[in-house]
Amino acid sequence: MREALTSLHFLFATTRDVLHRVVTETTAPLTLPGIAAALINLHLCPFLTTWHPLLQEHEATRPP
Repeated sequence: MREALTSLHFLFATTRDVLHRVVTETTAPLTLPGIAAALINLHLCPFLTTWHPLLQEHEATRPP
């Protein structure tokens, strides 16, 4: 579970970084950045916000 959430968080950070670079490098309207922004802001961010604290709580309270 930890590896899955870490991978999704990495995807979120990488996508956001690429979007910031693409937006500053072009003036043409692009479809892919819009789709990527919607993906991370509407789906990935809420998913991570829900499950990351729950995983941390589980990890803190589980037996060794």
